Amino acid sequence: MAGTPITVSEAFRAALVSGNHQGTVAHTVTHIGLCTAAFDASGAALKQLPHELKRIDTFGGQHVDAATIHITIQDNSPDQYALYGFGLYLEDGTLAAYYSQPAGDGPIMEKSPAATLLLSTDIQFTTIDAGTLGFESASFVNPPASTEHQGVIEIATQAEVDAGEDDTRAVTPRTANARYAPREWVLRHALPLRDALEQNVDLNTVTSTGIYLQPYTRGASVELNYPVAFAGKLQVYALYWTVYQTYTVFNSGISYTRVRYDRTWSPWRRVLDDGSDVVVSGIGAFCGALGATSLRAAATGVVLGANVGGDLVFKYTEAPTHHKLWDIKTSANAFECRAVNDGWTDVNRWLIVTRAGLDISTVGLATDGGRVLIGEGATDDGASALQVAGTATAATPPTGDVSHKLATTQFVANAISEATIGQIIIEARTSVRAGCLKLAGVLIQRDDYPQLWTYAQSCGALVSEDEWPDNPGCFSTGDGKTTFRIPEVRGEHLRFWDDGRGVDSGRGIGTWQDSQNRAHAHAATASVEGDHVHGAWMDERGWHIHAVHDPGHNHATEVPYGGGHSPVRSVVGPYGIEGYYNTHHTLTGISIHGDGNHIHNVGIGNAGNHSHTITVNDDGGTEARPRNIALLAMIRAY
Repeated sequence: MAGTPITVSEAFRAALVSGNHQGTVAHTVTHIGLCTAAFDASGAALKQLPHELKRIDTFGGQHVDAATIHITIQDNSPDQYALYGFGLYLEDGTLAAYYSQPAGDGPIMEKSPAATLLLSTDIQFTTIDAGTLGFESASFVNPPASTEHQGVIEIATQAEVDAGEDDTRAVTPRTANARYAPREWVLRHALPLRDALEQNVDLNTVTSTGIYLQPYTRGASVELNYPVAFAGKLQVYALYWTVYQTYTVFNSGISYTRVRYDRTWSPWRRVLDDGSDVVVSGIGAFCGALGATSLRAAATGVVLGANVGGDLVFKYTEAPTHHKLWDIKTSANAFECRAVNDGWTDVNRWLIVTRAGLDISTVGLATDGGRVLIGEGATDDGASALQVAGTATAATPPTGDVSHKLATTQFVANAISEATIGQIIIEARTSVRAGCLKLAGVLIQRDDYPQLWTYAQSCGALVSEDEWPDNPGCFSTGDGKTTFRIPEVRGEHLRFWDDGRGVDSGRGIGTWQDSQNRAHAHAATASVEGDHVHGAWMDERGWHIHAVHDPGHNHATEVPYGGGHSPVRSVVGPYGIEGYYNTHHTLTGISIHGDGNHIHNVGIGNAGNHSHTITVNDDGGTEARPRNIALLAMIRAY
């Protein structure tokens, strides 16, 4: 579904760029500004939301996809206003993005003092990755649900439903169906608890599915078709015309079972579960005649021989020669077995099993091909001299043994471990493999990793602790007594040791080398324009006048003292009078006529034949590197 298109500000685009121009920096929206009038949101130059009423921090955001964020705004203040738009403010106050409802469409929504404003919408970014914006917890908008309060609840996984221990997550019909039996099945198959059996009830008449209890021994008798005259529990399961009954005795736990089929009850049979009874073709063990000389069909049971000297022969006519007859006998504290042929000749030696174990000296090879098959399920493939069904064990040879002894799994594991100590493994993972350490340049104890310390001493890449900072690809001797340091390769590129080839001369194994570009120059030129002039102009100023300042002035005339002083005339009067008189204030009446609409021509001198200096700025980061992928480097340590 399309979201609300939102305008990303230029200030936010600038804030996205990291300080070293090596990528982007994620930011968190901490406030949302609300505006009460429509504004032009088409430009990206806004730094503050127009008509902004206030900024709130009661909101939440959830990323829907790379271009869409679902936000929820809540305002439960007593303010009254019409909401026309909103803006997202970052943690440093930068206006990151904004939206305004077109004026002709009216407000997004209106809020009264008694109402709570709750706005949810999907805002869509078309030019940046929405993942660069983070939002704080919105639990105030979607509080967790409880038995007392409505809210948001998480759906439980199938594993959590099966465990049955979580009391905060919800079960869906799908997970419940996999965890619990369907209601219809329970109603059809479950065994309901029934009332206690009456004292003289005949079990042949108890045919309804359920679990019954006979609490009294006096209420149970063989005449009433109980298997034994003891109190116990009866379990009945009826399916169409078939009825199954199981009776468990209260004081021994022994169980008996029978079934009614075609309106006929089978005899009670004891359920054998103690391991001491033997069943052959459905028939239980019993003591036959001690003098019996053959084992016939299972209908007659199992024949028991004498404790000492008893002999039992099995015959299989389809077996290979020498295996047609198997002779089994008992002797003092032992059990013996051998294979013979039909004519009792070419007899193999006895295989004797005693209380002390197997007498290996009595085991002989089979005569037909010299092959030995050991264990149930071992089949003759016609080629192997020894086949063992199951797990065979043997003593583990010492490490490094190159004899013809049997190699056990422990010997193989030790051999592989010894061969791979010190091996460097590079994988796409964040945690180390078993038996490995991260190549992180850490100090470790020699006693904890003796095999790796042995390898470090023999690999030719062992330096002192003081030398190690310049040789981080080497091992160090640590404190010289109990510790040593492993190589540090995190964040580094690998370069194989030159070893005298001359491509990277002078390098020792494990040494560190700083980044460097191959020597080169950048050519920069500016094209020569030749002898030329540059045009210039002035804007027309329109009709205007030029003002002239005329403050006006006075003319002073001196009046001489009586007695006829020069230079003018005497003053008539009996007294000498000294004074001045002034002329009237007068303006000159000067003005400058307007010159009409006109322009002023500006001339620029000829600069002659010349060129311009070009400046090439630095570019790039703090190191030189090729394209790469970060993987984890480990060393086999034990």
